[in-house]
Amino acid sequence: MEVDSMCQRCGCVEEDGFHAVVVCPRAAALWDAMKEVWDIPEKEQLMHTGPEWLFDLLVTLDDDARARVLMIIWRNWHNRNEIIHGKKEAPSEASRLFLQSYMNSLLLIDANDGKDILKGKSVISKTMEKKGRGSCRRTHEIAQWPKPPDGWLAISVDGSFDPVQKEAGTAAIIRDGRGDFVLASCTFFNRCRDALEAETLAFREGIGIALAYTAQPLVIQTDCANLAKSLKEGNMDKSHIGHLVKDIKETLEGERELIIEYSLALSTPEGYQGYGPEQGQKSLRKAIAEKIYLNMGITDTEVFISDGAQCDIARLQMLFGRDVTIAVQDPTFPGYVDTGVIMGQTGAADESGRYAGIEYMRCAPENAFFPDLATVPRTDVIFFCSPNNPTGHAASRDQLRQLVDFARGNGSIVVFDSAYSSYVSGDQLPRSIYEIPGAREVAIEISSFSKFAGFTGVRLGWAVVPDELLYADGTSVARDFDRVVCTSFNGASSVAQVGGLACLETEEGREAVRRVVGKYKENTRVLVDTFTALGKEVYGGDDSPYVWVRFPGQRSWDVFGEILEKTHVITVPGSGFGPGGEGFIRVSAFNSREMVVEACARLTSFLA
Repeated sequence: MEVDSMCQRCGCVEEDGFHAVVVCPRAAALWDAMKEVWDIPEKEQLMHTGPEWLFDLLVTLDDDARARVLMIIWRNWHNRNEIIHGKKEAPSEASRLFLQSYMNSLLLIDANDGKDILKGKSVISKTMEKKGRGSCRRTHEIAQWPKPPDGWLAISVDGSFDPVQKEAGTAAIIRDGRGDFVLASCTFFNRCRDALEAETLAFREGIGIALAYTAQPLVIQTDCANLAKSLKEGNMDKSHIGHLVKDIKETLEGERELIIEYSLALSTPEGYQGYGPEQGQKSLRKAIAEKIYLNMGITDTEVFISDGAQCDIARLQMLFGRDVTIAVQDPTFPGYVDTGVIMGQTGAADESGRYAGIEYMRCAPENAFFPDLATVPRTDVIFFCSPNNPTGHAASRDQLRQLVDFARGNGSIVVFDSAYSSYVSGDQLPRSIYEIPGAREVAIEISSFSKFAGFTGVRLGWAVVPDELLYADGTSVARDFDRVVCTSFNGASSVAQVGGLACLETEEGREAVRRVVGKYKENTRVLVDTFTALGKEVYGGDDSPYVWVRFPGQRSWDVFGEILEKTHVITVPGSGFGPGGEGFIRVSAFNSREMVVEACARLTSFLA
C-alpha cells in the first residue's frame, strides 16, 4: 500500500510532526485564535530546533503556559487525525471554544479538590484569561450568583440527572445578603424522566426547606430557563412537569415576597433564551398593571412591553396610517410630529416649522400650559404629554377630565405620554390618564423606564391599550396594535425586562428608583433657583426634570448658541419643540449634582 507523505490538511508540503501541529496553515490558524484569549508564546518562539523542538520550547515556559501549549498541540493533532480518517475538521473558532471550555473544566475540578461536578456545570468557575503579552500565567475569576438585597435570602437550587439509571439528585443552598451560608440540603430521587424534571424537583425541594426554616423574603435562583418560564407564565403547564409546577405555584402563593431569578442562565447553553413573547414577559406586564396602575382597572393583557416610548409612538403611527388627522401640544416632544410627517399625514412646513395638516394646541404661560379645547378642531388622534416635555407642566385632574370629555365627544383617540409621571409631586395631580373616568374608552398610554429608572441605553417601555378602546365600527384597537407589534417587533430584551421587573418588584429596586427621581428633582430645584435669582421667567421643575426658561425678544437658537459658546453649557432651543417654544430654552436636570452646580455657576457668571 502506498503511503502519502503530503500533509492531508493543507496538501502543500510533506508532513512532519512540527508541520502538523504548528506550521500547517490550519494549525497556525488555531494558534492565532488561541492567542486572542490565552497567554501563549509568540510565533517567533515556536521554532523547529530539531527532533526535540517541543522539549526545547517547554523548558522555557512556566507550568500554566506549558499546559496551554500542550492542549493546542493536542487539539491540532486531533484535527489532523479527523481529516486522515475522512471526517470534517472543526472550524478554528469551534476549536477555540472547546479548548477554553475544557481548560476551565480542568481548573474547576482542581478548585473543587477532585469532587464530582454535577451535570458538567457549576455556579462557581475558574478561568484562564489573557493578562498581557508574555505573562503566561494562570488567573482565577470567580463568577457567582448575585447576592440578594439586604434583608432578603437567596436560595440557589440545582438538579442533576443520570440518563442511564433514570435517577436524579437535587441540592439547595441558602445565603444571606452578605453572601454568608445559612442552610443547605440535598435529596436523591430514584425515578426521574429527564434533566428538566430534575431541575423542577430541585426547585420544589429548595423552596420547601426555605419556607419551612426561614422567615425572610426570598430570591430563588435557578439556571433552568424553561422551568423559570413555566413558573412565571399564567397558563397551565400540560407537560410532564405540570404537576410539579402546579405544586410549586401553590407553595409560592401567600404574603411572602419571592423573586425567581434566571438572568445568569442566559450565559449558559442550557439556560439561553431566544425570542420571547412580542407583547413582553407576563410577569413584567402583570407587575406594571398592579404597581403602576393600581386600582385603575388595567389588566396585564392590556400592557404591551416595548423598547421605549419613542418606538411605541412610531408603532402607533403605523397603526393609525397616513389618512388620520392629528393634534399635538405646542410646544411638545417632536417625535409625535416627525412620525406624522414620515407617515404622510401632513403637508409642507411654513417658516415657523408648523406643518400643514396638524392642529397645534397652544400651551403657554398665558393659558396655564393647557389648550383652549373649545377652539381646537376635531382630529382623529390627540398626542398629549403630561408632565409635558419641554415645559414641565403637569395637567391637573380637571384639565385631563376636559381632555377625556373632548375626545369622547369627538370620537378621537388620545395618546397619553406619561414618561415623566414619576416626577409628579404629591397626590393632587394625576400620574395616569386612567385616573380619569371614561379614559379607558378613548386613551392609549405610553411610558418608559428611561426617565425614572435610568434605562435610557437599556431601552424598556410599555404601552397600555384598554379593551374598551374601539374604532368607530366597533372593532378592537388593541387587536390591531397586537398585530402591529407582532409583525414589526421581536420583543424587548429579556435582560432589560428582568431589570424592569426588579425595579418594580423588589424593595431594593423601588428604593433605587426613588433615589434616582429624588436626585434629579433636587437638581431641578438648583436650576430653578439659579434662573429665578437671575431674574428670569422660569416654569416647570416642580413635577418634571426640565426647566423652561423664557428669554423675551430673543430667538431660541440665538440664546442656545450664545450660552453654548460662552459657557460650554448645553441647553435645548425651545423652537425645536414647536413654534410655541420660540423665545424659550429647555434646561435638563439629567446629570450629576456636581455638573449641575458647575453649569449653574457658569450660567450665573454669564447671565448676571
